[in-house]
Amino acid sequence: MIDFTVVLGLDRGTLGYLDINIRSWQKFHPWLWERPWIAFYDPDGEYGIQASDIRRVCLGAPVTCVPWVGAKDTYENQREKMLSGHVYVSRLVRTEWFLKIDVDSIAIAEWDWPKDEWFDGDPVLVGPSWGYWRSKGSKYTLDEWVEILEMFGDRNFGTPRAGWIDRIGSRDHRKGPKLKDKNRWVSWLAFQRTSWVREMSDLFEKDYGTGMLPVPSHDTSLWAAAVRSGAKTLSVGVKDGWTNRVTKNSCREIMKELGFDDVV
Repeated sequence: MIDFTVVLGLDRGTLGYLDINIRSWQKFHPWLWERPWIAFYDPDGEYGIQASDIRRVCLGAPVTCVPWVGAKDTYENQREKMLSGHVYVSRLVRTEWFLKIDVDSIAIAEWDWPKDEWFDGDPVLVGPSWGYWRSKGSKYTLDEWVEILEMFGDRNFGTPRAGWIDRIGSRDHRKGPKLKDKNRWVSWLAFQRTSWVREMSDLFEKDYGTGMLPVPSHDTSLWAAAVRSGAKTLSVGVKDGWTNRVTKNSCREIMKELGFDDVV
């Protein structure tokens, strides 16, 4: 098995999701507790929590808690702040890989993963497949979002443009139009090569400032950088072992279906 660190991003809102779902992780994948964990967290303001809050919820996991301030008052919203942390935390990881587990992820069965073949050919990002882009949680239109990413690639990689702007579809999908492309990767349960993400964090910081991303999306920023730089990504199926849910109530429902009757 590859050498990796489990990484969580936590604030007052997301800590509640972890409190609901983490027992499913421990039940079906207890070997995760043999890995090192890093939890970066917001210590400030209305979203602030403390390391003691995290350790209380983590069920004895070997977790190192690191406060994340980032660009502080520069972020448009809390979502952008925490997603940026998922890139810059790479500077603290000491293993070859790190596994980003979003706290709305629920383990649903015992499952043999990660698969050795996922890492053949030296990918930099390995995670669940995803069919579209959307400029969620930002001030940008999708056209602006795509152009920012292409310009980032122009400056840093000198490779031909990916042509994303020409493939923006006209059909609405949830909160934004669909962007058609192959092998789109999403990061709710994703392995990332530490050295490569650290390198991208340096480029992001050079172009956009301390603790910032090109667009306020961890997975889109990294995936677009991989495409433009020619790095390999892999989208994989994880539904045999995992699912995720948007709301706490829907997480509770799944957990109760799994036999966790005392979830609150």
